[in-house]
Amino acid sequence: MSWAVVHHPPHPDFAEQVPFPIGLVELAEGPWINARIVGADPAELRAGLPLHVAFIHPETGDSYPVFRIDRQSESESPEDSRA
Repeated sequence: MSWAVVHHPPHPDFAEQVPFPIGLVELAEGPWINARIVGADPAELRAGLPLHVAFIHPETGDSYPVFRIDRQSESESPEDSRA
């Protein structure tokens, strides 16, 4: 996993949400996905941190993936960087 922290909102709708991390995450199947990391303080992020995918289903528009720290796997296998 690689990540960056967004400090300037890309759109006015995100103004109250900054700062937030966006990660490039390698899936267990091999491909990489660029998506927001939610429910995590940017200071918690590190290479090899286990993540799992979740989906946001807004009232309007399309659903989209986000990643969350997999707290259960984090204590079991901190070396695994695949979601």
